[in-house]
Amino acid sequence: MLSWAAAAMFANGRRHFGGFSGASFIVSRTRYCTRGRTAEGLLRVLRHEQLSGHASRAFTQYTLQFRRGLSANAHSITTMVAQPKDKQTGEPDKVQPTAAAIANTLLIVESPVKATKIQKYLGSNFKVLASQGHIRDLVPKAGSVDPSANFKMKWAVAEQAKPRLDAITHALQQPGINRLILATDPDREGEAIAWHLSQVLAESIQDIAVERVTFTEVTNKAVQEALQKPRQICNDLVESYKARRALDFLVGFGISPILWSKMVGSKSAGRVQSVALRLIAEREAEREAFKPNEWWTVDPLLTNANGKPFRAQVTHVDGNKVQKLRTAAEAQALADRFAKASLQVTSKQGVDVKRSPSLPFITSSMLTAAASQLGSDVARTMANAQVLFEGGDVEGLISYMRTDSPTLDKDLAQKISDTVAAIFGDEFVADALRLYKGKGKNAQEGHGAIAPVDPMIIPEAIFMHMGKVQGAISIPTELTKSQKKLYEMIWRHTLASQMQSAQLNQLSVEFTSADGRLKLRASGSQVVFAGYLKAFEDFDTGKEGSSGDIEEEEEEEEDGVGVRTQSSARRQEQERQARLLSNLKGEEPVWVQEVATSQHLSKAAPRYTEAQLVKTLQQLGIGRPSTYAPVISVLQERGYVVKEGRALRATSRGRVLSAFLQQYFAQYVDYEFTSDMESQLDDVAGGKMGHAAVLRQFWPPFDAWVQASKDVSVRDIVDVLDTSLAAHLFRPSDGQTEAEARACPACTQRAQQGRLGLKLSKSGGFIGCSNYPDCSYLRPLELQQDGGMASFSSPKDQEALEAFPGLSEGTCNSLLAG
Repeated sequence: MLSWAAAAMFANGRRHFGGFSGASFIVSRTRYCTRGRTAEGLLRVLRHEQLSGHASRAFTQYTLQFRRGLSANAHSITTMVAQPKDKQTGEPDKVQPTAAAIANTLLIVESPVKATKIQKYLGSNFKVLASQGHIRDLVPKAGSVDPSANFKMKWAVAEQAKPRLDAITHALQQPGINRLILATDPDREGEAIAWHLSQVLAESIQDIAVERVTFTEVTNKAVQEALQKPRQICNDLVESYKARRALDFLVGFGISPILWSKMVGSKSAGRVQSVALRLIAEREAEREAFKPNEWWTVDPLLTNANGKPFRAQVTHVDGNKVQKLRTAAEAQALADRFAKASLQVTSKQGVDVKRSPSLPFITSSMLTAAASQLGSDVARTMANAQVLFEGGDVEGLISYMRTDSPTLDKDLAQKISDTVAAIFGDEFVADALRLYKGKGKNAQEGHGAIAPVDPMIIPEAIFMHMGKVQGAISIPTELTKSQKKLYEMIWRHTLASQMQSAQLNQLSVEFTSADGRLKLRASGSQVVFAGYLKAFEDFDTGKEGSSGDIEEEEEEEEDGVGVRTQSSARRQEQERQARLLSNLKGEEPVWVQEVATSQHLSKAAPRYTEAQLVKTLQQLGIGRPSTYAPVISVLQERGYVVKEGRALRATSRGRVLSAFLQQYFAQYVDYEFTSDMESQLDDVAGGKMGHAAVLRQFWPPFDAWVQASKDVSVRDIVDVLDTSLAAHLFRPSDGQTEAEARACPACTQRAQQGRLGLKLSKSGGFIGCSNYPDCSYLRPLELQQDGGMASFSSPKDQEALEAFPGLSEGTCNSLLAG
């Protein structure tokens, strides 16, 4: 039965709108009231209201359809009745939409936190629920992507998603729900989730309008604006998602069974994951093969007439540019000459330079900056960024944090400039708005940079010490310390992007000995105008030994997203030296206070940190912002990589797997191939090709590689890997041959010298002797940096022993024979 409250709404609509407008109002209200009600009840309201002829006919037709069980909606009903004309103008009467016309809408987002917040924004006319990420995926068994059927894909709802899906289905069945809005995240994965929902809910939404909206900020204003710009699900983005998912599936189900049968302990080999593992493994191999070079320097400490010291570097000796000194004796002989020399100023030159701010943050540069400045790993940074994006109990604080585009909206750039003027002064504002454009390989420009939603929400440390600024508010206090620091880093970096370039004066002074045979140079720099550096002053990162108050003077990377900091101590020393040098005059004498000699050893390339790995993947055009964190997590969860401090080290299992993939699937772990594949996926997203076209190019040669690999025996694989890893596992010492480097150290008293070789185990592999079981020598794969043998000292190294009960270092059991 229709309630009297609903009837009263109908009467109210007739009184206010009248005529056909009243009919439209009532039709829209009818949609609200028909679910679960009887046609007779609606007709009683019709009679009670004594509707106009147009409204009566429309209402009657609607109830007749309702009585027959047919579908009807406001649009179809209003088109049944000829639209009357305005009595004064003769033009068709324009019916203004009312709040009731958009009432009873179900809106789906991904996050429960976001759902709760948006529910408050939209009120009772909307029901907001969360999908909590993906609700279905490919069936986890072979054949779910069928190349013989044009790569048809078989999907299944995830078990853990069924309760969420039931809640959404139940909400759709409630009386009055006539509109479904899919407001999942504004990236490719978000579009895919929206598409999956529309497919799974197909039966429940046959008579419901389905729309897609996106917003990159979780604020009332952004949500309301997004609702005014609904669209349909973007098929091109869905096609791109299908191509990416199918490729990952085909690679995983193509290579993984081979690993299970031939590479004991290896669990899987993902498309991007395998390339990331290759980077880490190759860096480890490079470190093991590295031989440090020794050189020496002479470091004079000079003083001026007032006895104030400053450092200088030797540039020329006996008319020749100084090369690296190879021995301590060479360095000491030169130091003795400088100790006796009389020096004077022979030239002085100052150069004014400008330094521009870096691009606004994208995902990779934010992760790099958070690692170097805050000491935060990738997972923690992304989790904190998610909280800042959603905003907790307040509106969202930053824009969407998965992006590879550094662009800024013009309105936001203007707000940032206004904030700079309000806090730092007009002289610090850039002459023109900087909107930026990405230079990274395969940058998609999907949505803009990571930036504060409202730059007038000020970090706590700054708000406490700045003067009163109209409109400024402090960051919410309920955030954790690490979340506040991340917001402060993003805020400072974003403000810097709309500030003037910094102006520095770099001063260089040359000194020459009385006989003209020795030359030195001292340099320093002073900040003439801080410009954007002002935004980084007094940035207490909370990380010991780190300061974010000024960027380093190293050359900026080509993509412009590098974020580096220079310590206050270094900057202050540069400025002190510049002030001292600026007071020196031509031919003024200086004195040698002391001359030190220093030994230097070249260092191997450092292991990747998580942030450096993300940055390298981004520069190579491999992976996307949404894939970085999951890839790093999977590598660690499956035991291919471990973290030692902040560094990533490939384990034995990871090294052997990477070597196997490079030998038997070289093309598919090639950096250029993987980057080109990402470009093709972007072409699909751009509508230039369909997902099946990409798969048809990929599948035939890949399948041929898979089939060929199935015929290779485990013994052949071991032999190939033993050879391919030999340069790292059996590195000869000076004067040694490879055969001598492979000689078993435990077989020196035996008639037949044992040969060391690679053995596979569920932990990846280890080195054993060919004379097993007579010789039980055993060691892990890794070599120490100095070339000596590693020991089973770390927990992960112990895997090689724990795999075999009763084993100890230097011993082995029957499994060695495999």
